[in-house]
Amino acid sequence: MKLDSVIARMHEHISDAVLICEAEPINHPGPRIVWCNKAFTEMTGYALDDIVGKTPRILQGEGSDRTALDKIRAGLQAWQPVRQEVLNYRKDGTSFWCDINIRPVADESGYFHYWISVLRDVSDQVEREDALREAEAQAKANAERARLAARGGGIGVWEYDAVSETLSWDETMLKLYGITADEFSGVYDDWRDRVHPDDRDDAEDRVRRSVETDGEFNAEFRIHHPEYGIRHLIGRASTFTNADGRVIMVGINWDVTEQREAARRLAETSERLQLATSSARMGIWEYTVETQTLVWDDEMFELYGLENTGPVVPYETWENTLDPADVERAHLLMADLHETGDSFEWTFRIEKGEPGEERECYIRSHASIKHGETTRIVGINWDVTEQVRAAEKEASANRLKTEFLATVSHEVRTPLHGVLGMAQLLDASELDETQRRYLNTLTASGETLLALINDILDVTQIETGLMVLHKEWGLPDRLLGDTVNGLAPLVEKKKLDFQFISSWPATVEVSLDFSRVKQIVTNLVGNAVKFTETGHVYTRLCRDQNGGLVIAVEDSGIGLSEADQEKIFDRFVQADGSIQRRFGGSGLGLSVVSELVELMDGRIEVTSKPGKGAMFKVTLPAEARLAKIAAPKASQRSGLEQDVQLGHGRRALVVDDVHTNRIVCSALLKSMGFEVVEADGGEAALAALEKNACDIIFMDLHMPGMAGDACVERIRAGEDLHALVPIIMLTADVSGDARQRTQACGADDICSKPFAMDKVASLIARYLSPRPETDSKVS
Repeated sequence: MKLDSVIARMHEHISDAVLICEAEPINHPGPRIVWCNKAFTEMTGYALDDIVGKTPRILQGEGSDRTALDKIRAGLQAWQPVRQEVLNYRKDGTSFWCDINIRPVADESGYFHYWISVLRDVSDQVEREDALREAEAQAKANAERARLAARGGGIGVWEYDAVSETLSWDETMLKLYGITADEFSGVYDDWRDRVHPDDRDDAEDRVRRSVETDGEFNAEFRIHHPEYGIRHLIGRASTFTNADGRVIMVGINWDVTEQREAARRLAETSERLQLATSSARMGIWEYTVETQTLVWDDEMFELYGLENTGPVVPYETWENTLDPADVERAHLLMADLHETGDSFEWTFRIEKGEPGEERECYIRSHASIKHGETTRIVGINWDVTEQVRAAEKEASANRLKTEFLATVSHEVRTPLHGVLGMAQLLDASELDETQRRYLNTLTASGETLLALINDILDVTQIETGLMVLHKEWGLPDRLLGDTVNGLAPLVEKKKLDFQFISSWPATVEVSLDFSRVKQIVTNLVGNAVKFTETGHVYTRLCRDQNGGLVIAVEDSGIGLSEADQEKIFDRFVQADGSIQRRFGGSGLGLSVVSELVELMDGRIEVTSKPGKGAMFKVTLPAEARLAKIAAPKASQRSGLEQDVQLGHGRRALVVDDVHTNRIVCSALLKSMGFEVVEADGGEAALAALEKNACDIIFMDLHMPGMAGDACVERIRAGEDLHALVPIIMLTADVSGDARQRTQACGADDICSKPFAMDKVASLIARYLSPRPETDSKVS
């Protein structure tokens, strides 16, 4: 159907504002406007040129009702006519209420091409309806206030002639008792019969005594109100004998039903509160500033193990129960509470019962202020000894876990460093085919063991809350591109289509823990390669609408069923046992990825079908900014040539108490062209520096005697050129404590063991620039 034919159908509605939109898309960004009539322009101020190609959302603003808009969207999605009243906005920003009638237009085959919207300005009608509703509400409120005033009854005035036993009541008295003037006979029994039977004898007795003695009448009694049921009234009267010898009572009545009901509810609430505080072993207290006294409930005496001598307690009684170390703190808190009136919370120690029986108490209080001054303080106390001890026990357990983690990391990674380090050295030597096959098996086994150890340590750190993110500014396009490209050797045998595809702006950097982001990418890409025999593995990087990172790893591998997708992030879980036997792995990798993503406030999603591959999508929120410097250009030299150039003419100091570690590190540095000096401890390192000028130092963190960080502090405190030498800390401890110690002592960077030649080379390149080959060696 052509647009002209649709517009031709609009002539019968041309007096109303008409808007025509394309049928799709419905949700985002929404149907695009293709035509409007003159009435629409007059209503909204938008000409056709202003709105063509845009969506009707241009009419919406902050006051537009989301519920109404959702109903419109639901109608569109169902391809059904929909009509709603919505607050829209004109081009000049003014708002108006609009009745919108939207209908789909289909061709002869029933295919929908357009949406036609007829709009009417109903602002006047809406305003009239609002005014009417407001007037009705006001009328109801006035009627309710009048009803409440009548129900309250005010004060009724009455007079009783004891001789004739007649009564006279004013209008308020009649209202109090719920009768009219015609219903009131004016005799004594008119009142007596309306008093509740249980209160009648007492009330009459008080009347009789007042008449006999010309005394005061003072009574509270109940009546049965014909409309409101049982009501509580108070009666007051004075009795006197007039000149004719007649005894006259003149009095008043007023209704106190609400007050008595409130008192009853308060008593019930107080009883429930007492039961609750008693069950929770919680004490309630009140401190009066003027008298400096406390009022305690029964539970307070029980809490402090003191004899209940009555509710009023001198302030010193409480203070004397405190641990001496907490008394001064108590003075400061109370003084501050007097001055500011702010609430405070505090956990303190008390001695309860037998000497030496120390307990932990929690206090929470609030001050009442009158005329700018604190008059009283109300608070609660309860015993939190068990909670405090449990927290201390948990903290102690976490400290033990931290120490155990550091020990395991050091003790396991140190020999593994020797294994993989020696394997790297052998790899650089001449080997026959059988020897190289053996070496590759050795290296693969060592790397598998290292990956498993790293996953287990990461899981432990996350569980104990010890993992700390270390954010830094970086260019995601370059850093993650290098990471993915560095994994290319994984696909050489499989001949997969392996690509890194990025739409990230080259000049935008973000603040993230890139070591953890690289770990996420490496794990996801490694998984994708492992489970893909043919086809492709693509890694995509882009920005989301909030500026964060979106990393998607897509493969054409074996895929996952819906049931497997629900459990794939669980620890030690793979899709099924056959996958574990076929591909290997512990099932920890994706669990670590998921928990790292959660730790970084991100989210991970998986989309997959069996036999159709899988896509893992990670979204990480991050602060972004324009990069201050351009990304470095790639070196024209090969990696090996560049590494050798870095070490040419330079001397490195290697400090480690383990002989194997020194051999591995020294051999790697020598392969890069460095002259190497070795030291087996901190004291030996300081002695070596007195004899040798060095360009860079590799220092083990954990050493007997003088530890690595202590040695670095001594070097940095010196006044010679050694104080400026780059220092790289080496450690098999990957806990956060190692990184903190590195930063605190003044070292430049940290490298975990076991390390690869390219990791060492990148650190050297970060702190040393290449030298020309003609440079002479340092002396």
